[in-house]
Amino acid sequence: MLLASAGTASLGMGAIAAKTASAQVDPGQIKACVFDTFGTLLDWRGSVARQVKAVADAKGVEGDWFDFTDQWRGYYYRLTADIGQYKMQYMPVGYIHRLGLEELLPQFGLDLTEDEKFELNKAWHRLEPWPDTVEGLRRLKTKFIISPLSNSDFRMMTDMSKHAGLPWDTIMTAEYPKTYKPDVRMYLQAPARLNLEPQEVMMCAAHLLDLKFAAVGGLRTAFIARPNEYGEPPNKYYTAETQAGPEIDFASTSVIDLAEQLGA
Repeated sequence: MLLASAGTASLGMGAIAAKTASAQVDPGQIKACVFDTFGTLLDWRGSVARQVKAVADAKGVEGDWFDFTDQWRGYYYRLTADIGQYKMQYMPVGYIHRLGLEELLPQFGLDLTEDEKFELNKAWHRLEPWPDTVEGLRRLKTKFIISPLSNSDFRMMTDMSKHAGLPWDTIMTAEYPKTYKPDVRMYLQAPARLNLEPQEVMMCAAHLLDLKFAAVGGLRTAFIARPNEYGEPPNKYYTAETQAGPEIDFASTSVIDLAEQLGA
C-alpha cells in the first residue's frame, strides 16, 4: 500500500462518486482483478491499534496507540518506498516492521521481552477486513481470477487471508520480484504469472498513486474509496477523491460496488 497524498476531506463513503471513469473499458476484456490489501481490503490501522493497546493494557502503560500505529506504518512507508525506488536493497516486510517496532517501543514506554516483540510484530498478520470485502471478493471470484498484489510477504499474506477469510485464487506478493511498489515490476508480475496481457489485468486499490504506477505498466485500474482508512475524515493522511483521474478506469465506493459495475 502507498501512502495517499496529504490533505483533508470531509466527504463520507456515500459522497464519493461511484461511476466508471472510462466508459470505453469493456469489463469483458478483464480476466483478473488484483488487489492492494493493506487499507483497501483490510483495516490495518484499527486492527493493529487494538492489538497494541491490549499489550499496553497488560503492561499498565497508557498511550495513544493509534499514533503508535501510524508511526509504525510510517516507518514501513519510508523503507518500502526507498526500496521501490532503488535507494535500498530489498528487505522482507516483516523485518521492516520489526525495525520500526524496535524504534517505537521505548518512545512509548513499552518494555517487552523478545517473545512479546515477536508476537506483537505479527499483529500485521491479523488484520480485520472492511465489512464489504469478503462478499465483494466472492462475487468477483465468480467472474474473474482474483489475487492480492501486495507489498506483504507470502507467509504474511497467507496468515492475513486465513484470518480475514479472503477467498483468493492465488497469491502474489513482493517476495517474487523482491521489490516494492511503485516499482513497475510489482505490477507486471501479475500478467506474467497469469499468462495474460497487462490490459487483461485490473489493479484495484484505495490509493491513486498505486493505480497510477499500475497504469504505467499497462494494467487496467479500479479505485475503491476508503475514506476511513486513517480514521474519520478529515485527517492529515487521506484525501478523498470525488473524481477518478484519467488513469483510472473504474471508481467505486466498495468492493461490492466494484463487483456490481463489473457485472459480478
